[in-house]
Amino acid sequence: MTKTQMSFQVSQLNRNPAKVFEAAGKSPILISHRNGMQAVLMTKKEYEAQPVLNLLLASLIRACSSTEVSVADQLAVELPWLTKLNDEEKTRCVSELISFSKVSLSLGVALPAVEKLNQCKALANKTA
Repeated sequence: MTKTQMSFQVSQLNRNPAKVFEAAGKSPILISHRNGMQAVLMTKKEYEAQPVLNLLLASLIRACSSTEVSVADQLAVELPWLTKLNDEEKTRCVSELISFSKVSLSLGVALPAVEKLNQCKALANKTA
């Protein structure tokens, strides 16, 4: 379940676009037209993060389903850059990815988890 989503009427967007865009800069918002049509307005960065989050979540679910190896080692099969980290860093990154994925899901925004994913990748590339 996501947090309560802000919503605006198209007329509000026409009258005060700055206010609507400011809200969309914080989290996706719902725009409703009087004909019943609805659309979601979000930043391009958030829009581009959505499929990355979906792939991350799928990888985490598969990794958590394995009983033969640790979640961190199983996730490293899907995210090979994790193998560049030592065991402590890898475990920490995976734990943080799980935590930030929970945050993203609870808030209904992809960026927290995707930004953590990018930080962990950067650490792995710096380590290599």
